[in-house]
Amino acid sequence: MNTRPWIVPIAFLGTLLLSGCLGPPRIETAVYEGPNGSIVLKTFSDASYRPSHPADVSVETFERVLTGIHYRRSPGRWLQRLLDSGAKSSPLLSSTQVAFWAPHLRQAFLKVTAEEQVFIRIPLQSASESLSGILSFKENDLSMALTLSGLSGQGPRSKTKPRSSDALGVTKPTVTFLPKSAVKTSWDQGTYANLTINTALLTRPEGPVSKDGPKTPSDAAPRPVAPLIIPPDRPIIRLESPPSEALLEEIRSLRRELSRQKQEIERLKKRKSNAP
Repeated sequence: MNTRPWIVPIAFLGTLLLSGCLGPPRIETAVYEGPNGSIVLKTFSDASYRPSHPADVSVETFERVLTGIHYRRSPGRWLQRLLDSGAKSSPLLSSTQVAFWAPHLRQAFLKVTAEEQVFIRIPLQSASESLSGILSFKENDLSMALTLSGLSGQGPRSKTKPRSSDALGVTKPTVTFLPKSAVKTSWDQGTYANLTINTALLTRPEGPVSKDGPKTPSDAAPRPVAPLIIPPDRPIIRLESPPSEALLEEIRSLRRELSRQKQEIERLKKRKSNAP
């Protein structure tokens, strides 16, 4: 029996080594790890994307970002989704979670480099439910790739029990963001969403909504009034308190002098008109 040894080409071995062991290492730096979740900085290999890292972003901005992450349960069938297009959304994170994670996100983006992105994982109501995301800044734009795990709207199906009308309306969680005016781009598919948020729009204060409804023109802010133009020959004296007797006497004297000047002007006009 003729046996030949297996000869592996050197070029093929080189390809395996370069594609595997000798590839660029993926560096991970933990910013926070604990029972509340984790924040990790990870390098990425996309040379076409250059984020604006590190980024000095206020805690208040991150609070608005985390508060703006909402979810709604959309019906599974397209007709039901069309009829239920006005379904309300709910905040995904509680106020306690927002207050906890906002300072940690600020510290993460102060440390992240231009070759890294910020990875977060936040447990939700139970251990099986969590929010995971990849975050990066490009100037004022915050890119977020968010994934919800464990939030399935479909319950176990029964083979013996017929499907009711409620069962036909099985809902699926969908990630959204509010306010919509701050969303530059949005793409979602089920429990995955890719969002680009303009954080400059989040920092603009929004006026409180009046309980009495929209303001009428009379309730609106007063329009600027043009300054009063005073003719030079008609001085106006604005008094904050009743005039004294000396001031009244001065006013009367000015009026007499003005009357005398008018009479002198009339006399000169008549004299000019009577001149040969």
